[in-house]
Amino acid sequence: MRRAIPTNDLAWQPVVIPPAESVINFQLQARCRRPDGDLRERHLLFSRGARPPITDPNETRQWLEQRADYFGLRIEDVEVEMFIRRIDKPSLSRFGIRPTFRLIVSNFFGVATVCDPVRFERGLTVGIGDAKAFGLGLMLFWQRGQNYGA
Repeated sequence: MRRAIPTNDLAWQPVVIPPAESVINFQLQARCRRPDGDLRERHLLFSRGARPPITDPNETRQWLEQRADYFGLRIEDVEVEMFIRRIDKPSLSRFGIRPTFRLIVSNFFGVATVCDPVRFERGLTVGIGDAKAFGLGLMLFWQRGQNYGA
């Protein structure tokens, strides 16, 4: 959360990384794209070889499972919702400056097991996926059975 003037009005708690084999609930918004080697053909949509977004929910689940394995998690169950986020930022294209652009965003809600706490902490620190500059890639999590709202 960015604020113009820092404040201590909200209670801040340090993140405690769960130990191995802990089960967590998580929420994640990410832009899912195919690997670097899977490029669009040059003539489609004037993409110049950009990596296309994944638009199939089953493929986004596979994408998440691959990333989760890298960041020390094992996905037990996940639901995915996809939507388009409009970014109001001028972007330069070969047609001039456009005032906005859109990203296809996947919103994940699920349950996972922490396999490697060190890699999980790294995933929380660096974020998951690309488009972090647009507010994506931050994973929210809480351990199962804990209530932080009380």
